[in-house]
Amino acid sequence: MSNIFAGLEDLGFKNVEKVDVYQESDSEKKKQEADREIALERERAISELKNSVADLALVAAEKLMEQHSGEESDKRLYDAFLEDAEDHHD
Repeated sequence: MSNIFAGLEDLGFKNVEKVDVYQESDSEKKKQEADREIALERERAISELKNSVADLALVAAEKLMEQHSGEESDKRLYDAFLEDAEDHHD
């Protein structure tokens, strides 16, 4: 690579190596920025998924409560609680 720069400098181009170093530096900055953006997008996506899962869990719990509520269901739960309490008390 150094031979290429020497040849260009012989033709009158000055500071060719400095331009190449600048381009490498600029490319590295762009890569780092892209990496940061990717990380931020990943975190946003994970956050959105967590929120969606929480919302789905609440909807499912609500539906279960609707299905399993009522006087007969409440009585069975109460009787089971008392029976369990007696078993642990003895």
